[in-house]
Amino acid sequence: MQIPIIPHRGQKKPWNSIPRINWNNPLTNGLISYGYDVGCGPVDLVTGGLCTIANSTTPPFGGIKSSPFGTGLNSVRTASVTSGLYNLPSGKNIENLVVAAPYSFACGLMITTAPTVDATLLFATCSATTSVPVSLGCANTSSTDYWWAFADGANNASAAGALKINTFQTLLGVALTGSTTACYVDGTLSISPAVTTTLAVVAGVRPSFHGYRSFAGQQLQSCFIYYGALWKNRALTAKEARKLHDDPYCFLIYPEDEIFAENVAVTTSAIFPLMPSWEPQPTQTKVVTYG
Repeated sequence: MQIPIIPHRGQKKPWNSIPRINWNNPLTNGLISYGYDVGCGPVDLVTGGLCTIANSTTPPFGGIKSSPFGTGLNSVRTASVTSGLYNLPSGKNIENLVVAAPYSFACGLMITTAPTVDATLLFATCSATTSVPVSLGCANTSSTDYWWAFADGANNASAAGALKINTFQTLLGVALTGSTTACYVDGTLSISPAVTTTLAVVAGVRPSFHGYRSFAGQQLQSCFIYYGALWKNRALTAKEARKLHDDPYCFLIYPEDEIFAENVAVTTSAIFPLMPSWEPQPTQTKVVTYG
């Protein structure tokens, strides 16, 4: 099947349908998990895995909500819960992600209420308890920072003021080597801390959204997480970080893309034939007048 030409989409999910991955796009090289919120929770477009809802209470479970950047399941700011909201199935690639650098992990999100609690996990690979080989989180005492954790290690806060309310934002962590990193906010390099990035296999870790899978007393924020992604043996570049923020769905093909591509092809063929057309003309024209 011919792959349709995908224009620049911007940060809003272009359709409400479930897309597929265009593996010809360079951004998909090394992609091992891509949890895309199809409007009622994430589907892993790499493996086909469906999310498991771990906490359906209100709060912190906000249910299906609309936003300027698409519909999805959202969380409600909560001071103390035991379970995060939902997670995707595991796999060997996910378990082995941090065994060796390079690797990358990212999420696209919108926080809807100013954080008032500390150390909230947003997107991570998380065991059934508290082991988090990689994670992205938000808020410190100033409630304006994002942070990354590599190899279940120390938190590394971004520059103050990086967190914005009701704004589409992208967080990207890149393990360049076993001890060097690059951390991006909204496609711009924020910090490059020197930390250990490798870790032995943690069996059963899952891509987890809105909190630890099980950790008593954890705190959640009011936000949407539109996607969470993992790349193995792949360090995304600064240019790709910018692309991932400005045009995050550039490597997705929606059913509507293919339908419109087919319609355009049919219409073009009908108006502008691909082969020359020749029809015989009458050898003589006779005008007959009556009356």
